[in-house]
Amino acid sequence: MSESGPSVIDGVDSIVGVTVGGRFHVHRRLAAGGMGVVYKAEQVPLGRPVALKILRPPTDPAQAESYCRRFLLEAAAAANLNHPHAITVHDYGREGGLLYFAMEFIEGKTLEDLVRELGPLHPEDAIHVAVQISSALSEAHRQGLVHRDLKPSNIM
Repeated sequence: MSESGPSVIDGVDSIVGVTVGGRFHVHRRLAAGGMGVVYKAEQVPLGRPVALKILRPPTDPAQAESYCRRFLLEAAAAANLNHPHAITVHDYGREGGLLYFAMEFIEGKTLEDLVRELGPLHPEDAIHVAVQISSALSEAHRQGLVHRDLKPSNIM
């Protein structure tokens, strides 16, 4: 994909079928949020499924370079996070105007989906989930990372 190729600005589904960073072939859109769009993709050299997040560009073009620098620093730090209850970041990069990172792909439902379908968690289950989340966040914070978007739809 080149600078003149499809981007998130062109539409959230415009990169389906495209290979990003020379290694991530995008199959389908999974979700979209304020920070970006997440796609199911394949890390082609390894045949590994990944969740590929394409970040939305900043609304102020004057902030683009500092936004990119901050993203690359935070992505590098997140790639070093190793915890059983935190998603693994496999890779990250910049291609043209796109910033992306590839994460472990987890099949299943989010905490938001489960609560919507089944109702509130039983107190013991809620405590179990909270302990797992707290443990992962504690490790992230120990490494200087802040999640910035913790919510039930981002918890698997």
